[in-house]
Amino acid sequence: MHSVRLAPTLLTLTLAGAALAAPPEIPDQVPYSAVVPGGGAGPVDLTLRIYDAAASGTLLYVQDFADVPLVDGAFTLALGPTGRATDAPTDPLTTSLVAALAGDLAATAPGRFVEVTVNTDPPLPRERVLAVPFALRAASAESAETAESANSVTHVGGVPPEVRARSSRTSTSATAGLRTAIRARAWGTSTATASRTSSTPTTTPTPSPTARKWPRAATST
Repeated sequence: MHSVRLAPTLLTLTLAGAALAAPPEIPDQVPYSAVVPGGGAGPVDLTLRIYDAAASGTLLYVQDFADVPLVDGAFTLALGPTGRATDAPTDPLTTSLVAALAGDLAATAPGRFVEVTVNTDPPLPRERVLAVPFALRAASAESAETAESANSVTHVGGVPPEVRARSSRTSTSATAGLRTAIRARAWGTSTATASRTSSTPTTTPTPSPTARKWPRAATST
């Protein structure tokens, strides 16, 4: 008689029960500072364009700023959250600064570069966009496609908790049924018999002692 044991596979998701502090709200604007060649006090009209390359590349975003004051040629702007939809000769891919900087646009290189145009002068050399403090929160993202650990979970693979709970119960029942079916096949019994047998202790019969054999008496011829 064969004995088959199947250890059930359990998927356990542990959720942190402690109350967590609300994460900081991420602003949808980015500060940008630069110096206009030649200095002056302004005001000037500025157009900022974001590309995915230091030269040529794809135009992602355009935003205009009118009557910007200068301090010894320097200015500071709050770039975003929304730019204009048209530009010549090529329209930008998005009017959202977040979309332009996040790298979610199709067919774009990973880098981001800002180009500044002062009034009607030729554009200044592009500068690469660097990280700011709030961008470093990416190490503790509010959502992720893949996560090694999480303080709290509301959806896994887009599935809400109540659906996961039902799925877990179904998985446990299916595992128990599979275990019973394998016992039935191993013991050559029906599934119902195997189910009843699995709920009672199994005893191993004591082998009967081998019959003692006595030598035959010699016979004379």
